[in-house]
Amino acid sequence: MSIRLAHWHKTMLCGVNGQGKSVLFRALVKDYLEAGARLLLYDSEHELSDKIPKRKGIAPETYLASLRERYPGLTLYVPRYSTKEARITEFDKVCGRVYETGRIILAVESIDFYAPPRQDLSENLQKIVHWGRNEDIGLIMTSRRPANVNKDACALNQNWFLFHCYINNDLKWLREFIPAHHVEELKTLPLYEFLHWTQNSVARHNPIPEQEAEL
Repeated sequence: MSIRLAHWHKTMLCGVNGQGKSVLFRALVKDYLEAGARLLLYDSEHELSDKIPKRKGIAPETYLASLRERYPGLTLYVPRYSTKEARITEFDKVCGRVYETGRIILAVESIDFYAPPRQDLSENLQKIVHWGRNEDIGLIMTSRRPANVNKDACALNQNWFLFHCYINNDLKWLREFIPAHHVEELKTLPLYEFLHWTQNSVARHNPIPEQEAEL
């Protein structure tokens, strides 16, 4: 894959369901792991711990063992709690471990589960967002509905990967970070294509082939 991110970068992927966020998410995770990075994947969607093994027709234990063998830097965390309060508390404890560890990347899908807009960021997620760079900690997040994410979680992002989006609240939210004319492009962005926006550049990308995201 031609996209390269710094170890300490904070990155957000957003767009409506079924546009290719998870494929790009896994491709970015794979690139970091193949470069020798340590990475904790918080498996919010149970993709690696359940859905992908089922699609491959193999036992989850077998699949996870093969992942650990191929990628010794990978730690997979499968969340246990489903209520809002317990979910945020559990995630914050893992963020605390990440911050204490240092020189690691935290990758999490559906960040809106853990950083809702009408309450403060949890203590350890705040540390990662605001001071993670000092500890060489990277952060990769996804959201289907960015308007449901606390803006502080994204305030210091270096990278935005933007897929098709048409919901007015989400477009309005994105305009607080991204120039309006680029946000407008998202309404007509073809399936699986995406924009990579940084403070210095914007590039339009073709779909990421599935094999580049194969873990």
